[in-house]
Amino acid sequence: MKIPLTNRFKHNKHLFSLLFALYGVIFISIPAFSQIDYSYGLNKKGLRFSLGLGGNTVQTTWDKTPLGYTLIGGLSYDIGHYFSIGAEGQYGSMTGVDGSNTFTYSQSVNSYMAGSVSLRFSIGLLSDFPSKNGFTDAIKRSYIGVGGGLIYSNVTLTKASNTTLKGQTVQIYQVSPNTYKSVQTTSSPMIPFNIGTNISMPGLWGYDKIELNPNIQYSIFMSAATDGYQPTPTSTNGGYALVSLSVRYKF
Repeated sequence: MKIPLTNRFKHNKHLFSLLFALYGVIFISIPAFSQIDYSYGLNKKGLRFSLGLGGNTVQTTWDKTPLGYTLIGGLSYDIGHYFSIGAEGQYGSMTGVDGSNTFTYSQSVNSYMAGSVSLRFSIGLLSDFPSKNGFTDAIKRSYIGVGGGLIYSNVTLTKASNTTLKGQTVQIYQVSPNTYKSVQTTSSPMIPFNIGTNISMPGLWGYDKIELNPNIQYSIFMSAATDGYQPTPTSTNGGYALVSLSVRYKF
C-alpha cells in the first residue's frame, strides 16, 4: 500500500513542528555578534564529533506511527565550511500500528541500529555571501545530504485477534500467546537523505569549538521486511523520518 506524500506530512506534523521550535529557541538564544564578517577566524575545516537525540516515525504500511526515539553519534570531516563527509550511527526504537484492524499483526516495534556514510552540501557552495551574525551564517550553512548505509532490525510483532493469517514476516518465534520476536537481527540497505544546518556557538568551550546541528532525515528502506512484516507482496518498502538535534565538537 503506497502512502501518499500528504499523509506522510500529516502523520509527521509533530516532528516538523519540533524542528521549527528548535530553530526558534536556538536563534533567540544566540547573541547577534555583530562583526564585519561573522565567519572570520572560525574553524572551517577538520574533524568533528557529534552526539544527539531525535524523534522518529516509521513510514511503511502502518497507518498509525507513534513517536519513537533515536540516539545519534557521528564522526565527520569538514573538507570546507560548506562541504563534509561523515559516518553516523543510530540506536533507537520505531513503532507501527494497524489502526484499520486488517493485518495479521496489529503492531510492530523495531529496536534498531543503523550506520551510514553521507555527503552534505551547503548553500555557501553556491553563494558565499558575507555573514553578519549567527542567523545569516546558519542560512548559508544550510545543507542537503545523501548517503548509504545499513539498518539492523530486531522486531517484536503483536498478533491481531480477528484476522486470518496473511502476509510475510521475518523469521520469528513465539514469546507469549500474542507476542512474537524475530529469531535474529536482520540487516537491509537504506538510503538516507538529510536537510539541516550547522550553527556555530562562539565562546562556548573555546572561541570556535561547539556547533548545534538541527537535522531532518528521511531514510528509504530497500527491503519491505525491514519493519518485520509485509502484509501483501506489493507492500511498499517505505522508510522512516527522523528529526534530531546534535552537538558537534570541533577538533
